[in-house]
This record gives sequence, structure tokens and C-alpha cells, in this order.
Amino acid sequence: MKLNLFIIGLVSILGQVVILRELVVAFYGIELIYILAMGFWLFWTAIGALLGKRDFIPKLGWISFLLVLFAVLIPVDIAFIRAIRIIFGGTPGAYLPFHHQVLGMALALVFPGILLGLLFQWAAKQFVSNAPQRSSRWTPGLPLAYGIECLGAVAGGILSTITLKFGFQNFLIGIVCSYIAILTVILSSISTERTDHRLAVASRKLIAFGLLGVLIALSIRSNEIDRYMTGWNYEGFVANQTLLSENEQRVIYTKDSPYGRITAVSQHEQIAVFENGALSFETEGVVAEEFVYLASLQHPDPKKILILGGGISGYVEKMLESCGDESGDIRIDYVELDEILLDLAKYHLPPNINNSVKVENVTITISDPRRFLTDSDQKYDLILIGMSDPTSGQSTRFYTVEFFELCSNSLNKGGVIAFKLKSAENLWTPQLRKRNESIYRALNAKFPNVVVLPGAVNMLFGSFNQLETKPLVLTERYNSRGLSGRLIIPEYIEYLYTNERFFRITEILSETTASVNSDLRPVCYQYAVMLWLARFFPSYALWNQVLTAPLKMLRNVIWISIAFTVLFIFLRKSILVKRIFLVAIASLIGIIIESTILLYFQVKQGILYQDIGLLITIFMTGMAIGSLMIAQRKWDIPEALSLSRRFGVLALFVCVICFTILGIMIIGSNNVWLFSVIGFIISGFYVGIAFAFASINWIENQSILVSPLYAADLIGGCIGVVLASLIFVPTIGLLTTLFIMAGLVLASSILI
Repeated sequence: MKLNLFIIGLVSILGQVVILRELVVAFYGIELIYILAMGFWLFWTAIGALLGKRDFIPKLGWISFLLVLFAVLIPVDIAFIRAIRIIFGGTPGAYLPFHHQVLGMALALVFPGILLGLLFQWAAKQFVSNAPQRSSRWTPGLPLAYGIECLGAVAGGILSTITLKFGFQNFLIGIVCSYIAILTVILSSISTERTDHRLAVASRKLIAFGLLGVLIALSIRSNEIDRYMTGWNYEGFVANQTLLSENEQRVIYTKDSPYGRITAVSQHEQIAVFENGALSFETEGVVAEEFVYLASLQHPDPKKILILGGGISGYVEKMLESCGDESGDIRIDYVELDEILLDLAKYHLPPNINNSVKVENVTITISDPRRFLTDSDQKYDLILIGMSDPTSGQSTRFYTVEFFELCSNSLNKGGVIAFKLKSAENLWTPQLRKRNESIYRALNAKFPNVVVLPGAVNMLFGSFNQLETKPLVLTERYNSRGLSGRLIIPEYIEYLYTNERFFRITEILSETTASVNSDLRPVCYQYAVMLWLARFFPSYALWNQVLTAPLKMLRNVIWISIAFTVLFIFLRKSILVKRIFLVAIASLIGIIIESTILLYFQVKQGILYQDIGLLITIFMTGMAIGSLMIAQRKWDIPEALSLSRRFGVLALFVCVICFTILGIMIIGSNNVWLFSVIGFIISGFYVGIAFAFASINWIENQSILVSPLYAADLIGGCIGVVLASLIFVPTIGLLTTLFIMAGLVLASSILI
């Protein structure tokens, strides 16, 4: 039974990575979808943990049956998620209605979530019921079962890290998850041949070996199947590309990278590139020309240029044109976050784009832009930020005051920084205005001179020197460099710098009251969430009070903490209710701390799926340590009460001290990995030890505690995900969130 518990933890984490990643792609990479999906996953798992009678002890064959169902479900669920837009009648390239997205997520997660919750419940009950019991000494089987499942989750996190690092496609990782479940059934059947009914064992083995053959066949053709399913969301795709007419679309490239799914679609001579299902760029447009030409004209003679992302979308090609220098004096450093994009350019993009990144005076570096700026001692005349809009925790980190400081340190005297933001040409809603203002304030904090060109896409330029706003000077530079653009021509330049919007936008931004977007308080994150929701609920766009003042929010949280303390004192009267609340609160606090540290790591290091998988693995390791520390010894029943309370309160006080130290570390420590590892170990340890203490003391039949405690653990985590991502982190910041959680840890010690 230990093997089953271990495998349940492993496939839970591995399957979670696979399915959540598919959902993010299905809904165009919107980070709110990931948050909602995590909440649904935990909710459905809690429902599975609560199903059935609390004193029901299942047979081993039933657990094997659920593992078989889970193995079948993973590839089927992947296919369902990729077909969601078709099933709900979505328009290619457009968002599904919000209720359809929520329904699609719920359907995609309901069966794997319930199966995994039921699997742990049954396996833990089977394990606890078989644990040796003595008259005077008691073996804490439930903490041990929980610890073994956590160790399995650690293995699942490591496996997800390894597979992603070595280039396994997401569909193939899902097949690997199914392999593991089926092999576990086969091993369990072999080990129980002497004790179970022979016909039942033979049936399980026959079904398992049959499914194993199907999985092997899917693995062999995984690349073809993966591309075929990806093509469902691109109109005109036909699996046999020789049957296509030149006007039909076809998927010519699709690959999962550590940052998302890159897909290229070809139609006639145009190639469109999608990242996580959303259009990134297309090869026949003028977006690159508009951005690069206008940015380069702000500098009188740029010789050394840094391009952070977007190089293969035409930025490098247009920069070589716009500098107007054929002598080779120009040097361009191009930093690309995702190496897969360069592979795409090499084999599938037009020659003009591919050749532009191969010229001698262009140096390509695969790195996170923030890390590159931190490590580099080079100085540049012009820095172009080609990263995606600040719509997620990953992209917001390129629009904070700390990032702009890194850019300022890498500029020569008179150097210029440039980036663009999707906006609105004529009307800024309160949400959009505050989003733009928060970024403008962050830029203006490091660059005293800022120019904004308004439009459907705003162009922002910053410099220590006075920027040029006279159309005559700019057009002279344009003509002297021999430029001839499709959109950017002298007349258009004059229009941009003389129309009424240009002067009005400066007045609007100079009156700003929005908070500065920063690493420790990424306010853009919540503005982005509200802007996305406004697509489906227009009234959200007019809500002018997205963020509460930090001091007011902190005062409210203090009152809430006091209320929780009073509630905890009242709950002490009921042993079972007290235990359930302890587990739920511990899980909520642990998830909020985990989310806070993940975002901090994301801001400082960049989001790498394999790194985040490793960090979650470390969190699960802390949980395993906390629960196994209690389970490793046999307690005397009379001493369980006093020892558990003393040790539990001591552990919680240690956690409070450590959380406070971590909060101080987050201010000045540059060792992000050290901070993250310590934080995850401590928060995981707190959750694990709280679960262990809630499951011991005076209960002779521990199997009745499996369902309520595990469900409380999951529901607390579900609420914690939403609170951390949508309220605590973007509203009051990372540091304050850690301090508040430390206070709640202290208050929860009342429940020990």
C-alpha cells in the first residue's frame, strides 16, 4: 500500500502540470485562468476525498481500478482541452465567453480531481486500517500515509522538471503519467496474486497490459498526434499537408518550451506565430517597423543597441535598416528568453528575418533579460524592450521600477530606453488609465525625461537627456538614414508629434495618482486581471477602486486576524472541528506563502517551468518532513496530548520567527535560490506538521479522519490560491503578505 500512496502523490503532481499547462494554452495564456484552474483542481480533489462513508475500507482491487481510469483519462483530457474552443463554438483567435471558459475548466478538471481525491482517501484508509495497533502504544498511520504521498509528490515534481528540461512535449509527459499508473496496477496485481481472487487479479492484469500496449502505440506516434490536435484550433488545418491549397492554413511548427507552447501557422506567404495560443506576431505586418523606427529616431546616432526579446518578429531586421550604417560600426546585442523561437526562425521564418539574426554585427544571447542586465557590464545607446504586455506575473517584471533601474545602469550618457504597451486610442477606462500610470511612474522614477506616443499601442521612451519631440528634427534623421517605411514616413511622424492626443496624454500622466509598479508590489498584475475580466463584464472597466490603500488594507487584515484568533479559541471546544480548521488554515497559509515566494522567484529569476517544478518539489519535501517527523515514532496514548501540544506550539513559533526573517531577507538578499529553498521548506514543514498533529491524539480508528482532514487541506489550499493571487500579493505586496501570514501562524497555534 505504500507503493500506491507514493504513486498517487507522483501522478497527482505530474498530471497537474500536464493538465494545467494545457488549460493555459487553451485560454491564450491568461494567468487568471491558471489561478482558477488551480482552485478547481483543489476543489474537485476535496470532493473526491469526501465521497463515501468515513468508515468504509475499500479493497485493493478498487484502488487499481481507479488508477486504470486515471491512466485512460489523462490523454483523453488533453484531447478534450485542445478541442474546448471547437466544442463551445468559439471563433478562431477570439476568447470564449467567460462562463464557457469556467465550464470548460470545470469539466476538464472534475474527473482527474475527483479520482485523485478518492484515490488518496481509499489508499490512506487501507493503509491506516492495516497499521499495527497495540494496547498502550499507537502508530500514527495517517501522518505516515500523508508523508508518503508527499514524497510521491516530490518525485512527481522532479520528474516533471526532468522531462521539461529534456524537451519532452506536454502530450508525451501525459502519456508518461499514464504509464506510471498502469505499471503500478501491474506491480500491485503481481504482489497480491496469493491473497486476492485469481480471476480478479487476472482481469486487472489483462486490462493493464492491454492499456500498456495502447500507450506504447501513442508514444510512438506522439509527435504526429500532438501536431494534429494542436491544429484543431487553427482554421483550414489538414493533417496531410500535400492536400492543402496555397490559401489554406497549416500548422508548420509546434513545440512546448519551458515558457509555453510555440506554434507557427502558414498561409500563402504569411507566417503567424502563436505563444500559448495567442498571436505573438506575423511576418507581413508593420508593427516592428513602427516600434523600431520611432525608437531609433529618438537617438541622434545609435551605434550600440540592445534588443530584449522580439528579435525574430522583425526588430533586428528593422533596426539594421533604421540605423542606416553599412560600414559594420553598429553592434546589436539580441537577448532572447526562449531558445525555441530561434529554432523556429532558423527553419520556418522568411529569409529576411532569419538572415538578420545571422549577420556578423548581431550577437544573440539566450538568457532572461533581467539576468542579462544584472550580469552585463556593457553600455548601450538604445535599449528596446520587446517583451509581451504586462498581463501576467511573468511579463509584469519587465515593467517595474527595479527593471527600469537595471536598464538605466546599462545606458550610455544620452541613451534611450523604449517599449510599447497595448492601450486604447481615444478612451482610457479607469483600469487602463491606472495600469498605464503605474508603469509611467515606474519609468519616470528612473528617467527624468519621458515621451509617450499615444495610439492603439502606446510607445514610451525614457532618457536622462532631453528627448526629441520636434517633427522637423526627427524627419531630418529619417531622411539622412535613407529610410523608406510602409507606415513610418515623414508625414506620419509629424502627425504623431503634433496631434491633440500627444499633448493630452502628457497632462493625464502628469496628474497620476496610481501606485508605482514594483517588484515587491506588482500592482499591474491586478490591473491586468481586471482589464481581462472587463472583456466579459464591461462594468469592471469602470471600477475605479481596484487597489485599496496599503495602510487601510493592513488595518483590515489586523482586525481579521484578531477575529480569527477569537474564532480559534471558540473552536477549541470541539476536537474534530478544531482539527479540521487547523488543517484548513495551515494549508491556506502554506499556499499563500508558496504563491508569494513563487512570484518573488518569478520576478527575480524569470519563470522557468522546470525551476518552478523544482521549487514545488521542495515545498512538498517540507510537508513530508513535517508529517514523517511525527509518524516515525510510536506515541504513548497518555503522553500524546501533552507532547503534541508542546511540540506543535514550538514548531509554530519557530515558523513565525523564520517567516519574519524571510520577510527581512526579501528586502535586500540577492540569493534568490537560497531564500526560495528556505521559504518552501519552512512553509511546507508547517503544513505537514499541522496535518500530522491534527490526525493524532486519542483516535483509535484513524480511518474516519482521512476524508475530513484531507478535504480540509485541499479546500484551504483552494481558498489560499485565490487570496494570494488576486488580493494579498498585488494589493499589499510580497513583504507585507509574509508578515501577515506569520501572524496567522501564531494565531493558529491556539488550535494545537
